[in-house]
Amino acid sequence: MRRIAIFLALALVTSRTAHAADPFEQFRVPDHHEYRLGFSFSGSTGGNSNTAPTESFVHRERSGNTSLSARWLHDSDVRQWSVAVAANAWGDGSNTDQHDRWPGGATTQVLSDRERSAMESVQIGADERWYPARAPFALQLGVSATQQDDQRWSRTDNHYFEYSGFDTLPIWNHDLSSSGDGSYLRTASVQVSAGWGRVRDVSAVHVAWWLEQRWLADHALTRPLTDRGRERLAELVSIRSDYGRAHDRPEKAFWRDVELLLREDGALVGDHLDPYALLHGLDAMTHGSSLGNARSRGFFVGPALSYSADHLFARQERSSLQEITNYNSVLYHAQDQGVTTDTRSEDRTLGGLSVEWHRPVGARFQLDGAGFAGAHPRGLRRLTDVYGSVMARCWIGERWTIGGKAQDERQVQRGVPNGNVWSANAAATLDYYLEDHWSLDVTAGSNRYMEDVPSHLSTRSGQVTFGIGWNHGGLEAPGLIAPVRPFD
Repeated sequence: MRRIAIFLALALVTSRTAHAADPFEQFRVPDHHEYRLGFSFSGSTGGNSNTAPTESFVHRERSGNTSLSARWLHDSDVRQWSVAVAANAWGDGSNTDQHDRWPGGATTQVLSDRERSAMESVQIGADERWYPARAPFALQLGVSATQQDDQRWSRTDNHYFEYSGFDTLPIWNHDLSSSGDGSYLRTASVQVSAGWGRVRDVSAVHVAWWLEQRWLADHALTRPLTDRGRERLAELVSIRSDYGRAHDRPEKAFWRDVELLLREDGALVGDHLDPYALLHGLDAMTHGSSLGNARSRGFFVGPALSYSADHLFARQERSSLQEITNYNSVLYHAQDQGVTTDTRSEDRTLGGLSVEWHRPVGARFQLDGAGFAGAHPRGLRRLTDVYGSVMARCWIGERWTIGGKAQDERQVQRGVPNGNVWSANAAATLDYYLEDHWSLDVTAGSNRYMEDVPSHLSTRSGQVTFGIGWNHGGLEAPGLIAPVRPFD
């Protein structure tokens, strides 16, 4: 709880001291709509066979998969809603037949094996975030439901011949077994929250800043962008991933609109970005970090209530037959079959207070914090969950990234094994990338885990990882290009 109080105090202080010229603070989510419909089907079939004088073997298999998806989204700085539906069906099967013979041609074994499996799933989800007034007061609602069915069937039919000697009678064995397993899982969840504050994903501002710096260094711009031009570039970058929902070649359409924006701003040299500047823009803005590269700004604090329910039904069927015969006489016969079912239901209700705080400090630093304290509405002893995390990152140019993260969680739940658990971990990372030459990664982490029930278990662990890579090369094409020696 102290951590949450600290986050809340920081959020209130920093929200009052935001600088008016801060491009991260000025960023607004552009009003845009999108939808996407998708359908796919794939199938395969194959097999193999072997034939010899004393045996023959044939195996065949096939599989198929089909999916259907639909998504609608409206996003803006005031309201966001989305609806998504996805359905998937998958199945496969195989047949195996084996026939063994004596050298003279008499049959010694006939084996038939059949296997089938199928899986179907449906997911439906909807959520909405709404700021009904000019004040940063938000209402959020999310609902989701899933259905997942999994079935498997198998059947083995085996006839085989036993003949132990000249003074015994030939015996035929017949083993027949079959099984069927099925599990059917339904889940549903609802989340409702209301609170004060607003958190925006401002990663696009970071990307737009790097693009402008690159193009100024490449002499693709005659001057820095205007404030409005910089804001429009960040807004365009923020919807870059959405181009793929309307275009088969989204990058071509996106960079066409970027060039149009630069021309309208009056900063572009010529009518188009030259090939070098365009390809330089396509390079990754930052290189991979274990702490991520996303950047957010703002704070949010308010109550939250969630409810989830799971229902599982499982069924197993088994049957077997064993028979031994001598010519037309049945020497042994046994048959068995059975069905077992299992039904499980579980629900979980959790209400509490959540806090988020995110603050970019210039173009290169980022501070983040989050916390949650929740309990079951009928009492703290039924279920209590307290969580908190803090993270700091710094981008030194395009090549160096350093950062650290710490988080802990305490959960107490009555009536379940390991119902009193506390865990904490911390990590620091240093990432370095030098294009075409060196790469370096160093990460250090520490974890602690404690259980009060049933055995008072305490576990500590630590890990340090180090990675280094080196590449060097050259390129010569006399009369075509100057010799290339990267970073010589």
